Order: sequence, then structure tokens, then C-alpha cells
Amino acid sequence: MSSEQAFSQSSESSSAQPSPRVRRFPWGVAFLFLAGVLLATHWRQIVAGYWMGRAVRAFEEARWKEALSWTNQALQWLPQRMAYYMFRASVHAELEQLQQALADYTRVVEHDPRFARAYASRAQIYHRLQQHQQALADSHRAFRFWPDQNDPTVWNLLAYSQALAGQELHEALKNVEQAIALLKRQDPGDSYSLAMFLDTRAYVLYRLGRHEEALRDIEQAIRLYRPMHQRMRDLIRRDGSLSDRARAWRFRLVDGNLAVMVHHRGEILVALGRTAEGERELERARQLGYDPRRGVF
Repeated sequence: MSSEQAFSQSSESSSAQPSPRVRRFPWGVAFLFLAGVLLATHWRQIVAGYWMGRAVRAFEEARWKEALSWTNQALQWLPQRMAYYMFRASVHAELEQLQQALADYTRVVEHDPRFARAYASRAQIYHRLQQHQQALADSHRAFRFWPDQNDPTVWNLLAYSQALAGQELHEALKNVEQAIALLKRQDPGDSYSLAMFLDTRAYVLYRLGRHEEALRDIEQAIRLYRPMHQRMRDLIRRDGSLSDRARAWRFRLVDGNLAVMVHHRGEILVALGRTAEGERELERARQLGYDPRRGVF
């Protein structure tokens, strides 16, 4: 047999053997396995996120009891999510369940003792309960831990808390003046914030017995805020996506700022001896929704 024949037979014999199968990686199985791991790891977040989505929508529509129910559902799945307790506290506050709101804010600051916004929010609840000492202590904590000390808002918050408590009034005046100075440097066109800060300064001056200066500030604050108040009401009125309930809640929010300013003006006028005029302003403030228990103060 020649070498050519031997090679030919060998080739034929080799070609008759089945070729080995290439083993392919089971990508489909791997994908299913990975998806299962991810689902097992994150399914609580997914379910909790679903319930919180419903809670937020209910809150925006002023359906407080539903918002509370959905938030409680979310917390059953993620009981350590502090943002959910912050949200639930705000729902409790809308329902005037102030002790429950305090409990939720307290849970948050116990978990994170440097959470400034939780202290600021809890201070507002304490003020609503007329527990001004506790409110002022929380306002100081909020100020201490606030992430940006150049934020004029935090200076104003502390000043107003001091004025409500009737304590540290000279410091309060310095704080609100710092808020106004920061605002004018950072955003001189922000008339809304300027109106709020002038209202605070007016109230501090009133508590200091400087009534003429207080009257000038409060009247400027009202002049600035009144046209914005009307524009906001017009926008709310024209928003066809709002339910009657949601629209009423938004009206209450924008009316609340004006109610506080008008109430302050009434107090200042009474202190100046213009009693009849002051009493009329105090009554108008009540009609606009001034009510410390409901957070309008």
C-alpha cells in the first residue's frame, strides 16, 4: 500500500467519526439565576417602592388617610427606611396627629442624630403643641447640623423659632438680618423669600417692643407677598388636573403665609394702640386660615 493510499484511508476513516460538540455557555440559565438573585435581594425595595408611589400620589391629592395607609404598607417591607418615617410624619401632621408625627421624627433623629431637617420638622410640631422650649432646642440642633451654613433659610428658621419662644430675641434679630443679607447676595430677585424674612423680622421687632419698625417691615412683607399670593391662587384655580380636595389644600397652603402676615400686622397694630384696626386684621387672619394647631402660625 502506497503512502498516498494509506493517507487516503486514514482521512476517510477520520471523516467518518462524528465531530466533537462544542459546549456552549448556558447564558439563558445564567440570566435566570442572576435575575433570581437580584429579585431575592431587592424584592423588598421593589414592593416598598410600589406602596410609597401610591402614598405620594395620595398625598399630592390631599388624601391623607390613604397616604398613611400606603406608607404603613411600605414600612412593613422596609422598616429601616428613615425617609419613609419622615414622609409618614408629614402625613400625621396633615391629619393633626401631632404626637404620632413627633414619634416618627424622633425615630429618625435617634437613627441619625445629625439629620438637620428632621430636627427642623420636629421643631414645627413642638411649636404647634405650644412646647416652645423643645422647639427652640430642636431649631438650634437643626442649625448646628444644617449642611450649608450659607443657606439663608436656616438663619430665618432659627430666628422665627426664637421669636415664637420669646427667647434670645436680640440674637434672633441678628439671625434674621443675616438671612436677609445672604439672600440679597445670593438671589436678590427672590421676592418670595424676602417677604418671608421680612415677616420674621417684623415679628422679632414686635417681640422686642419696637412696634413702629415692626409695622414698616410687616407692611413691606405684605406688599411683596400679596401679588404672588394672587398669582399662585390663579394658577391653582386654572389647574384642571386637580381634584377639589387637592385644590382646597393648595389654597390653604398659599393662604396660610398671608394669614400669618396679616395676624402679625394685627398684633402690631393693637400694640400701637390702633386696637379696632388691629382686631379687624386678626379676624381677617382667622378667615384666611390662621390656626397654630394646624401649623399656620
